[in-house]
Amino acid sequence: MAFQVRYDKGMKNVLLAAVLLLVPVVSLANASAQATAQAASFVAIFNRVILFPTIALLSAIALLVFIFGCFQYIAMANNEQARTQGVKHITWGIVGLVVMLSAYSILTIVTATFGLDDELDSAQQGNIVIPPSSSGGSLDAGANSGGGSLDGSSNSGGGGLD
Repeated sequence: MAFQVRYDKGMKNVLLAAVLLLVPVVSLANASAQATAQAASFVAIFNRVILFPTIALLSAIALLVFIFGCFQYIAMANNEQARTQGVKHITWGIVGLVVMLSAYSILTIVTATFGLDDELDSAQQGNIVIPPSSSGGSLDAGANSGGGSLDGSSNSGGGGLD
């Protein structure tokens, strides 16, 4: 005895509605992967171009202020006013170094907490891989179906026909 499934008109409408409701979900998943990749590349570029050079520059300035204060304190040891000014420079140089070290430490802790260690290391070394922008939505080199992965694998992602 063979089991037969009978599809009536109502069942076909339900299946059609289910398929039509799933199409936007697949499109949103593709858009989400694309948005995530764009956000990651923005953060990487921001870190490489703005954040790390700024921390390095301000740390260097704080170190120079500290060294200048030490020089001023030692070279003009017989002048009380110059020694006081040297102590102020030393103090503010140390404060600047502590602030920059704290900023770098907080950045490192936050990236480790959210699992962004690789992006932070890449940004520090300057070897950032920015995914190419394409109108098809494919972010990986091997996929041609609108999926979205940053690892170079060729998964279909549900966006196209293989």
